[in-house]
Amino acid sequence: MEITEIIWTEQANFPLLSIILWLPLAVLAGLVAVRSTRSERVVALAGSCAGLFLSLWLLTQFVRGTASLQFVEHLRGPWSWLSYHIGVDGLSILFLPLTSLLALLLVAYVLLQAPGGRRRAALLLIYAYQTTLIGLFVSLDALQFWLFAAAELALAVVLVAVLGTSRNRVRTAIYLAQFLGVSVILLFAALLLLAWQHAAWQDGVWTFDMVRWLANPAAQNHQGILLGLLLIALAIRLPAFPFHVWLPTVARQGPVVIAVVLLGGMQVAVYALLRIAFPLLPVAMHAWAWSLTWIALAGMLYGAVLAFMQLNLRSMLAFAIVSQNGAMLVALFSLTRAGFEGGLLLALNYGLALTGLLLMVGMIYRRTGTALLPRLSGLFDRAPLIGLVFLAAALGRIAMPGTPGFEAAHLALEGTLEARGWSVTMLAGLSNVLAAGYLLWAYQRIFLARRIRTAPQVPDLSPGERVMAGLLCAVMFGVGLYASPWLEVISASTQEMAAHLADLAGGAEAVAAADPGASDVSTRHGN
Repeated sequence: MEITEIIWTEQANFPLLSIILWLPLAVLAGLVAVRSTRSERVVALAGSCAGLFLSLWLLTQFVRGTASLQFVEHLRGPWSWLSYHIGVDGLSILFLPLTSLLALLLVAYVLLQAPGGRRRAALLLIYAYQTTLIGLFVSLDALQFWLFAAAELALAVVLVAVLGTSRNRVRTAIYLAQFLGVSVILLFAALLLLAWQHAAWQDGVWTFDMVRWLANPAAQNHQGILLGLLLIALAIRLPAFPFHVWLPTVARQGPVVIAVVLLGGMQVAVYALLRIAFPLLPVAMHAWAWSLTWIALAGMLYGAVLAFMQLNLRSMLAFAIVSQNGAMLVALFSLTRAGFEGGLLLALNYGLALTGLLLMVGMIYRRTGTALLPRLSGLFDRAPLIGLVFLAAALGRIAMPGTPGFEAAHLALEGTLEARGWSVTMLAGLSNVLAAGYLLWAYQRIFLARRIRTAPQVPDLSPGERVMAGLLCAVMFGVGLYASPWLEVISASTQEMAAHLADLAGGAEAVAAADPGASDVSTRHGN
């Protein structure tokens, strides 16, 4: 799979991608320097708005209709295995404005909700975390990708330990570190083995450059082991069934900041599948695709059933995430262009919709002091705007027309039907039906059920919160009503990916049938 690179000097007058990557750290330094609350607010909001503006400007300069990597910056180190290599293509470009938007919403939420001491700690951790997420989305060097992944793990654990509301927050942070630590270790092992294999075929020259790796996928007889390591590492981080057990515990133990931040890390796992696992291990992906599809379907149904059974709103959304990840993986494991497009857009849509739901849950908790469904009722009469935003986000999650999820779900089912047939497609379609069930059931209990007489007064959205909620809804429905530009951005890369998988897997099968002993060499050269 040969991918061309367009150097940043051909598209911009300054290294735009590096500025977007390191801007959050500059904002973090500014927050450390200021002392007054007013200056803190100005620096935080100005930095987030600047990051979003630059990400959108990058999107307008992105050349569509090509699978080339763009805005590439490549600085080589003194050794062949050490380099600074970043760039974007259709698989990664949309994650940058999404990450910047979610960071802006989260910063606004913290400024409006968090008390003084915790507010500063939350802002510093958010900007540090934003840097690691953007670094993961733009890294074209596997070692650099892993370093950002390790930093993301450390920050996630610190977030839980510092901002958690439970008395057991340190214990919860250790619990999270155990799971994510295994993920990072397995990811490092897989990337190290991929580098070793590439060196074995390149006269012992080590490199972690993923662009060079793509020209020489892993040997066929080693792809199963490598794919297993990668899938377990990414399934823990996603999280996907049956490696999801850390999410409900963490979701119950911390504020909404933790849940939204961890949600951003989940999108990285989807991106890593498309950037690393699928193109580098195509034969193993085809061999395991059916089994992985059934596991993903089981996770989708399992998460939905448990979401129905929850009495805690945070726990319900945690299992909703497990269910949605199953549906997303079903689309990706179809290994078709429509499936890749649908899965990628689902990841983006879930990021928007679930952020909206989590923010509203956080506001409900701060106003009522509880997230237990039996203790919540009749909130629509007292806080109608919160109810409307919660409903809008829920409609986005269940892929109603006019939301980004509608086009995404359509493409996901189209790809699943093309590759897996009607039975699997009908099961996959249950994801949105079940999501409608538990989300609208929760909405009815929280906002429309008969109000308890002793219920306290609940203030509605403040002016600042209205601006934040309005921005979220405007983006959600604006993108949903006009989805074609986003499809144009990703279509060339997803088409190239699907063609690459089909060619390599088909060629390997043909060679293996004619001469089993030659399959390893043929796969190495893509014949």
